[in-house]
Amino acid sequence: MKLEEAIYGRRSIRRYKSEDVPHEVIMKAIDMARHAPSAGNLQPWEFIIVKDEEIKKGFTELVSPSPRCFRLPFSSWCALIS
Repeated sequence: MKLEEAIYGRRSIRRYKSEDVPHEVIMKAIDMARHAPSAGNLQPWEFIIVKDEEIKKGFTELVSPSPRCFRLPFSSWCALIS
């Protein structure tokens, strides 16, 4: 895919399928993401795979109507799933 196609062909997804994403697809996405550049090559990311529906609902309750405005800091998310 060319850069121009990626930019102009981008779409916003508002509804998602209820099907689980296959484990192999998740692992491939994580493998690709961990190869992304990071400042000073620190690679500060951590990945958490959540499959439990109740925990997913808990995450939904943490965010406001705008997904960019989180009500609680990430440390609270970690407490929710631990």
